[in-house]
Amino acid sequence: MPSLPIRAVRDGAILLAVAIGSVVVSLSALPRVEAAGDAPYVVVFAPWVSGRDALLRSVATGAGLVRQGRSPFVIVLAGRPATRPAGALLMLRLDGLGCYFVPAATEAVSWS
Repeated sequence: MPSLPIRAVRDGAILLAVAIGSVVVSLSALPRVEAAGDAPYVVVFAPWVSGRDALLRSVATGAGLVRQGRSPFVIVLAGRPATRPAGALLMLRLDGLGCYFVPAATEAVSWS
């Protein structure tokens, strides 16, 4: 009978070690603030916003346009816009997405 509490303590210690290890690994994968620089941002609009409206709203913030996403309501901007585009649901910094996105271009499109 005395082995039952020892087994429970051992199992609890293993679960705790796995939980702490998971948190450490997850936090180490996050991008560092000093390495971020002026990373591109993805702006996601509602699916019913047309691609033209999404482009116009994004460019109106003063940020440079890198490209439009595969879906017309997803826009990639060069750097953080001064203000959040009107109607934007999400703004994500691309260096935080890691392997999920490899930008095709990193230079802003000139509109002049």
